[in-house]
Amino acid sequence: MKSYNETLKDFLAGISEPSSIEFVELKNALGRVLACDAKASSDYPAMLTAAMDGIACKSSDIKAGAKLRIISSLPAGSMPSDEVVANTCVKSFTGALMSEGSDTLVPLENLEFTTENNENYAIIKECVQAGFAVRQIGESYKKDEILLRSGSFIDYAAIAVLAELGVKQVGVYKKPKVALITTGSELVDVGLAKNPAQIYNSNAYALAALLENWGCEGVMYPIIKDDENALKACLKRALSECDFIITTGGVSVGEFDFMRDFVRKSGEILVDKCAIKPGRHIKIARICGENSKVKKLVFALPGFSYSAITTAILFVRPYVYRLFGAKMDFEKTAVLAEDYELKGQLENFSAASLSVENGKLLISTKGKKQGSSAISTNLLDLAVLLRLSSPAKKGDIVRYIEI
Repeated sequence: MKSYNETLKDFLAGISEPSSIEFVELKNALGRVLACDAKASSDYPAMLTAAMDGIACKSSDIKAGAKLRIISSLPAGSMPSDEVVANTCVKSFTGALMSEGSDTLVPLENLEFTTENNENYAIIKECVQAGFAVRQIGESYKKDEILLRSGSFIDYAAIAVLAELGVKQVGVYKKPKVALITTGSELVDVGLAKNPAQIYNSNAYALAALLENWGCEGVMYPIIKDDENALKACLKRALSECDFIITTGGVSVGEFDFMRDFVRKSGEILVDKCAIKPGRHIKIARICGENSKVKKLVFALPGFSYSAITTAILFVRPYVYRLFGAKMDFEKTAVLAEDYELKGQLENFSAASLSVENGKLLISTKGKKQGSSAISTNLLDLAVLLRLSSPAKKGDIVRYIEI
């Protein structure tokens, strides 16, 4: 078996087809992946702008007790028409453009106001430095600056920036439609009654949630019992309806592991086992649907929940990110909080927790339950995957993968 790095590298080397592009309303773009760079068409702000309520004046006139004549009042959204000269000012409001001749905003709390001979004046009680409370031209960004890169996931901050740019329709990558097929006679749909020999179908829900986070649409198919013909029929349907397929269960060496034989015999096998724990029996293949020359990927993942989730993170996520041209920076480093004994001879991907102590980022498996690859509760509390191929000591710098 090849290592994880070798397996993933070889697998991704054959992936070149990008996802197609569509345009969606900005209000519907949350969680989608940007398909082109977002560039500023102008400086923002394009002119000097008041950052507080107060008076716009010349910095040379700012002295304690100075009395400046108010020549006009300028709300936000209005173009300035008056020029500020010596010993004058314009009463300005947050977001208003700075009047010509002014370079500083003295806030209201530093002022007193008075009227003399039908003229309004502002008296400076407390001085401020030149340029105070003035947003400079291009403070947020400069013309032609790339603000968001293609392949970026659109979050609330990206939506705010796109709105500032006046973007109403956003070019995004189409959401791949992903078939989720769970296999096993022991599985029962969530909400139905079950006996002690059965388990609820958590894999479909977990994988659907992961796919949603990765910009995909997960489509849950009915549970397939340990029936080879039923499995083939479901896969045939999924190949015609979806962009790629994820299955769980049936990839090991048991009598009812029909997915193992299906992917080996029905298409171009890309991954057939990997030297990782959990998930060494993972299989990935390209398979043509009936009456179609288009090959689609089938990710055949293990059935145990922790194994299924982990292998999806290790293989499906990089594939999706490759489709989107998204940056793959999942791997980080931290200081190991306690000794770690390798489980078996394969590279371990163990659920772990992060904490900060004395300025150091620590990673620990303490509190995580030991046992089979079915303990999905170990992934609670913002867990990460500690990655080790050999035993490690407390204080070692180790790698982990963000989920």
